[in-house]
Amino acid sequence: MALFDNLIAYYKLDGNCRDSVNIYDGIPNNITFVDGKIGRCAHTIGNNQYISLPNEVSVKGRTQVSYSGWCFIESTPNKDFYIVTEIANSSGYTRASFGVNTSLLPFAVTRTVATGDTGSVQKVTGTSPMSTGTWYFLCAVFDLSNGNIILYVNGVAVGSLDVTASSFVNANPHRIRLFDFDESGSGSVRVDEVGIWSKALSADEVSELYNNGAGKTYSTGTSGGTGVVIDGLFLSTSKPKAGDKGLLVNNKFFIPFAESSEGGSGGDTSAFESDAMAIIGTPTEEGGDIEPISQKYMTVTSTDDVGCGVGIEFTGTIQIVEDGVATLYTTSPISNIALRNATVYGDNITYFNCGSTNLASVDPSHNDQLVTLICSNGYLTALDISNNSLLTTLEANSNNLSSAVVDKILSDLVAHGKSNGLLRLENSAGIGAASNGAPTSQNNVTTLQSRGWTVTTA
Repeated sequence: MALFDNLIAYYKLDGNCRDSVNIYDGIPNNITFVDGKIGRCAHTIGNNQYISLPNEVSVKGRTQVSYSGWCFIESTPNKDFYIVTEIANSSGYTRASFGVNTSLLPFAVTRTVATGDTGSVQKVTGTSPMSTGTWYFLCAVFDLSNGNIILYVNGVAVGSLDVTASSFVNANPHRIRLFDFDESGSGSVRVDEVGIWSKALSADEVSELYNNGAGKTYSTGTSGGTGVVIDGLFLSTSKPKAGDKGLLVNNKFFIPFAESSEGGSGGDTSAFESDAMAIIGTPTEEGGDIEPISQKYMTVTSTDDVGCGVGIEFTGTIQIVEDGVATLYTTSPISNIALRNATVYGDNITYFNCGSTNLASVDPSHNDQLVTLICSNGYLTALDISNNSLLTTLEANSNNLSSAVVDKILSDLVAHGKSNGLLRLENSAGIGAASNGAPTSQNNVTTLQSRGWTVTTA
């Protein structure tokens, strides 16, 4: 089994909280980013700074789980610090975690089906304290199927514990976080390259991750192979000819080669990352344009459309034109689309729906005919609608919009002068404090409501 097999999620923390394996991105809460072990890393001083993770990375019901990550202690924490922690219930009972205690000793903690989520903990603690100002590689292996927990520091096992349970409790957690302190503790800590596996890493694999102190990061791409795997179908590079069906990525055409979850005969192609456009379709002539044919990947109806395949992390321009409607499907099985940024082009687009597609940014400034914009449940930190004077429906709820951004959206909508609209901005920062113009913003809400708008901001 290869090192990165059974990898649930991997957080490089290079200036963001994105998952490099699936789309299990973290949501930061006041986290900052500084120089790390490999590239950038996340930094916390406590005081309610952390990264929330989705339930998909939970240990629930699993028999084997491994956590790994690099840790740099700048100042000693006054409470236990968790690199990863999964809390089972609202009472704060830990189901699985690893980190560093107030004596700078690394530890791994678990509750399993043997004790239940409210029973006694099973804990492994290292014997040699870590030094401040030094990077350490920590790894906790919860191998319940074989009855043990092993704690590693810098590639070497420093403690183990026999356990009787065969699995973790099979129930959704209360929360999962990176970078959390016990009981609102504090301390200055950096963490980098965090991995979560659904297997028990072997001693050799832990040593490989430590890499003699240099570390080893997860990388996507087609290393060792000549294609990509999309939905379990291996796609091989080939010059397209008329009638071929396949996938165009970065102007390279991929055609079906072999059914294989292991990448067929092309080698290890477990992931693929694209920085340009991806079109599923049929070449109209040899080496020619692609006529999109698949409704599975996105709304595609003409040779100008751009679609994105399931499993591809996409950054770039989304150019979609379909009778003035642009939609990124988010219903099953399309929920695995991992879009990052979208700039919407095309003539006379009046409706754009990119809700629940994990977008980090949306730029609608080129679309002055836009009437409806749905971009809810994403990671937006900015949204400029100043050029969208016809907008009467804006659903941007459940993003990371600051109070200042919310205030500007309200101001722009009032300036546009439209009536009978819908504005959703709940689960963002809400209207700003007085210094951000809160009285004016509240007046803007009142003005919109007087024009027949339905407005929710908190």
